[in-house]
Amino acid sequence: MYYFGYTLYNISYHNPLIHTDLPVFIDLEKASRHDALSSISSTARFLDINPELSPKFMCFDSASDSSAVYQFLRHHNIIPIIDFNQRKLGKNIYKHFDSISENGKPICDCGVEMYHCGYDYQRQRRKFRCPLKMGLIDSCPHADTCSPSPYGRTVYINDSLDMRLFGPVPYKTDKWKELYKNRTCTERINNRILNDYHLHQMRIREDSKAAFFSIFAAINIHLDAWIKNET
Repeated sequence: MYYFGYTLYNISYHNPLIHTDLPVFIDLEKASRHDALSSISSTARFLDINPELSPKFMCFDSASDSSAVYQFLRHHNIIPIIDFNQRKLGKNIYKHFDSISENGKPICDCGVEMYHCGYDYQRQRRKFRCPLKMGLIDSCPHADTCSPSPYGRTVYINDSLDMRLFGPVPYKTDKWKELYKNRTCTERINNRILNDYHLHQMRIREDSKAAFFSIFAAINIHLDAWIKNET
């Protein structure tokens, strides 16, 4: 299979308070290049030329579903929000892990999901406590033998177990879904550059010209947002 032309790759920011999308980095790559490679190279250049910017989250579609992308982002203290490649998924994405429910929580010996107690950023692990001690159930047949501690049994899930599934924001949780909605701003920016500013209709063949007009359109999008929020 042969590819001709270039792919516009942009990193964008969405502000939900003022309903504004802004491109923050524009890149032009060969159409034959996979998006997973572009996501790493573009993010690396974006961070290099903008050391004052420290994004907490970055959202990517399933094309960037690669362990290398997760490792690269976590190395830069960025929490990746990436959709899974559906071709790799089964009905239960946790089926390879013993005693973990379809909700990503450890299952106690009594068959109940353990209570989630938050995430430890320093140790990069998620903490779960006994459902009986946390009041989720009234009784447990293993209460006297499970753990001698009055604190109850505690289980930790480390990111190293599977960085794609676990982490500060586990896959498909309510928080994950809320953050992932912001990724659509990239599609809206692409539409503005390609259609509103007519990059598709310019019939440009040279990459330097395509890059110039792409960046020029991105500047205009910033000016549009400026005017919109001034009025």
